[in-house]
Amino acid sequence: MKLKAFVAAAAAGAALIAVGIGWAAIPDTSGVIHVCYKTTDATRLGGSALSVIDSAVAGATCKPGESELTFNQQGPIGPQGLPGGVVTTLPSGQSESGVWGAAESTSGFVAPITFPIPLAAGLPLSALHFMAGATSSSCPGVGHAAAGQLCVYGGNPDLPFAGFIDPTGGGGAAAYGVDMLFFSGTSTASSAGSWTATAP
Repeated sequence: MKLKAFVAAAAAGAALIAVGIGWAAIPDTSGVIHVCYKTTDATRLGGSALSVIDSAVAGATCKPGESELTFNQQGPIGPQGLPGGVVTTLPSGQSESGVWGAAESTSGFVAPITFPIPLAAGLPLSALHFMAGATSSSCPGVGHAAAGQLCVYGGNPDLPFAGFIDPTGGGGAAAYGVDMLFFSGTSTASSAGSWTATAP
């Protein structure tokens, strides 16, 4: 008899727990979590303790001297990312960035820029900009470039920029990158910076 009574009591307890779980609504049906805090403790060192309440239970409200805070579990929708899978060329309007740098021990050298994601087509010479410390509407600052533009930032006045060289022999940048030519009268000059390209 004692064993049967124990089993019956355990089953009843489990049923009550299951019902209690079924009643719980934290967060509520709108995905909101409701908590209470003491307003008088909010300015104290360490702040006020928070207590979570179940808004679905009748009478479950903050106590006198407390205020309610609500938290929404769902954040704002983020920007559209790049297509999944293998990206063969940079999508229109999307940008990619990188760094460049080189040092030389002769009168000149070439510093390459390679696009990790190739462009659908090369860029004309008019779309290539070595900005040094300047900005423009096409190249508003580090990490940015207008659509269809390549912006190179940084540089060293002791290592003058001489121009862009298309590695394929064209007059601008190839779909996968471009070379930059520098000249120097010293044997210890170096130069470095960053670049950003945005697909047309």
